[in-house]
Amino acid sequence: MKRLQYAALGLLCFALGYIAASWNDQPSLTSPPPEHSRVSLATNNPVALLALDQDASDQPHSKDIQQQLKGQHRQLKSIIQQTSDQQLGRYLQQAFPNYSFTGIQNKQQFAQQMLDEFLQAKNDPQQRLAGQAYVTDQSQTNVDQVLPREIYVTQPLYAHFDTMGKVPNNMQVMVRWTHRDSGEVLLFTPRKVSEQQQQNWVSFYPMTGWKTGHYDVKYYQMNDQLSPIAQTSFYIQHVIE
Repeated sequence: MKRLQYAALGLLCFALGYIAASWNDQPSLTSPPPEHSRVSLATNNPVALLALDQDASDQPHSKDIQQQLKGQHRQLKSIIQQTSDQQLGRYLQQAFPNYSFTGIQNKQQFAQQMLDEFLQAKNDPQQRLAGQAYVTDQSQTNVDQVLPREIYVTQPLYAHFDTMGKVPNNMQVMVRWTHRDSGEVLLFTPRKVSEQQQQNWVSFYPMTGWKTGHYDVKYYQMNDQLSPIAQTSFYIQHVIE
């Protein structure tokens, strides 16, 4: 049973770590992914390979990993429930080595919420949240600024959010960027922000470049419930190569 737990949880961390933006080299606890999305194990850390070279043709696409997780969703939820908080803490720290999870008291609940939000991969427009968010091509805070419909393929975009004083300030938030039209998760990771401000932003562009279409961005508190803070959507009409 322990062998099965480690293999399945390894797949979970493999998927979540794939979406993280940066990695330090470290020993891998993951099992090789299924045959149809197997990567070249040139090192002992296939997750690091994916994070550093996401646009390589011989490496799995995040949609493939999401499909694997969907097929094992119930099994993974069950295994998370049977895994100790201490063990889950080690998996989370391995997946995101540059961030702290000491404030997470119930790591089982946190891990399950991460899995659910990763698989959902889109915002719920009916969900009423305390904060506000918007996306621009500038780091300066300006709620009236409109995102251009034409974006350079590797142009960083800035997802601003404002807690409106209704959410406790924290030095870390969880953020998810998705391409809604394809259902692909582009980024799902903690990010460090200014704890002294209720207005912050996270910049991002996909390593494979922007595509035309609709995108969703969502911010979460780093708490047991992974409570949403704010969400927004934007549209890219044309990509300039």
